This record gives sequence, C-alpha cells and structure tokens, in this order.
Amino acid sequence: MKYLLPFFLTLISLSTSLQACSQEADKVEYIQPDAPLSLPLPRPPLTMKSPAERADFIAFHFWDALDFSDTERLTDDFLGTNMSEFLSLFDVCSERGAETAMSALLLKASLSPEALRRVVEVGESYAVRRESPVMTERTAALFLTLAPAFLPAGSAEAQRLDYLGKRFMMNTPGRVATDFPVKMRDGSLSSVMESGKGSKTRILLFYDEECDNCSRLIESMSADESLRNEISAGTTSVTAVNATASSESFAGSLKIPSAWQDCVPILGAGISIDDLYDLTVMPAVYILDENGVVVERTGRR
Repeated sequence: MKYLLPFFLTLISLSTSLQACSQEADKVEYIQPDAPLSLPLPRPPLTMKSPAERADFIAFHFWDALDFSDTERLTDDFLGTNMSEFLSLFDVCSERGAETAMSALLLKASLSPEALRRVVEVGESYAVRRESPVMTERTAALFLTLAPAFLPAGSAEAQRLDYLGKRFMMNTPGRVATDFPVKMRDGSLSSVMESGKGSKTRILLFYDEECDNCSRLIESMSADESLRNEISAGTTSVTAVNATASSESFAGSLKIPSAWQDCVPILGAGISIDDLYDLTVMPAVYILDENGVVVERTGRR
C-alpha cells in the first residue's frame, strides 16, 4: 500500500491546510466531552455526508484545542486517552485523511521539543505496539514513516524509529511473503514457500523453543479441531519455523504436530532470519493465501 507522498510535499500541503484551519478556527464547532481528560470533539459541517469525509475532518481538527506549549498537561493519562480516541478514527478515515491528520499532530507537537518527545513516546505505544487496542497496520505504518522526519535529524530516537519502520514494512499484508531455504525435521531440504504449497490457506508460524507464549500457542493450535480438519482436508497447512535452532540440530522440547511442516531456516553467512522477517515479538504468525501473499500477520510489537 502506498501510504505517503515525499515528505517535503506533505509538509507543503499540510502547512497550507493548517493555515486555512487557523484562519477559519472560529468556524469550527466543538462538542464538549463528558470525560475530564478528553479534548473537545470537532463537529463536522452538515455538508459533509460520507463517513470518511467526516472522520477526516474530525481527525484533522482533533488536537486544535490543545496548547502544546502547556507541557504540564501532557501526562500519560491525558495523552493516552486522546491518542486512543484519535487513532480509533483511522478505521474510518481515508488514506490521505489519516496521513494528513497524523502529520498535523506531529507538526503541532514539534513547536515544543518536550511536547514532541511526549507525543512520540505515547504515539508509539498506541499506534505501533501490538498490545494497544487501536494499533492497526495503518496506524503503525503512518507513525513509523512520519515520526522520524519530525525528530532532530540523525538523533538516536529518529534512527530507532526509522529502523523499526523498515522492519515493520517487511512482509506487510498484500505482499508476497519472502521465501527462504529450510531444513525439515526429517533432514530433507525445501523452502518455506514450497512447504505449504497447494493449500488455500497457509499458516507460517515462527517460534522459539524458550518462548512460553510460543509453547502456549502451539498447544492451542494443536488442540483446535477445526484446524486439524482443515489440515486433513488439505485446505490449510501450517509451517512451523524454529527461528532460533541451528540447521545442525533440531533439539528442543516443543512438540510440533506431525501434520505440520516443522523446519529450521538455512541461510547464508551474514544473513539471519531477522533480516527477512520482523520477529521482534515471538511467536509471529503470518497468514498467507494460496499464492503466498500475506493476508494477515500477528506478533506485532
């Protein structure tokens, strides 16, 4: 998916929009919130009919009432409450509207170094981390692509977010999953894409022998009768990749069902599985279609 225009074009367009917003600020109506930590909610004009158009308007004006120079107000509770409400709008926003709204927030916060630091910190927690109830592929991609450009060039934080962004964009939904050679438990050689070939749904599971969450997930999937039936019928396949084992040894305590494809990666010198897939959090599960295109992924940070 094409999320962003070149950054300087985005800023030019955004600056123009913000100027217009400032000139017409008194024309925007706001709904006063019941919750004490919530910002006033912008009311879309009656001329806006489509849900996306209305959501774009609310998201763009969402932070208008906040004085970002008042850093004492930017507590975790305050920013967390409003960041959650702000990002929840992205489920309805247009692609361009979500991009512009995220850029507007970062641009406003950048007027104060401390405000930007706090917004980026809380923004990452809500937009990127998988435990966030409002984290989606869109929120994470937008935040990780835009935020580094608003931080001081070459700063450690900008470099860290840029690195996370590059990892996030590996094997995103809609792309063909990266193939790599593997060694099966029986010693035969294959590739991760070849192992699940022929199934309409292909589950690619990366696990770590020492990971308790991995063990629990494998046990849960093993006990799933519907999944077992789909595997027996040949409509679904599961390829379990032991991401931390060496190709010389398959030693480990985790019991992988015999109906699954169990393997370890075989990569060249200087290449690791982390260079191909984002395994920041394990287990990592990728759902592929019959052509190997990523449909959905979990295991986000």
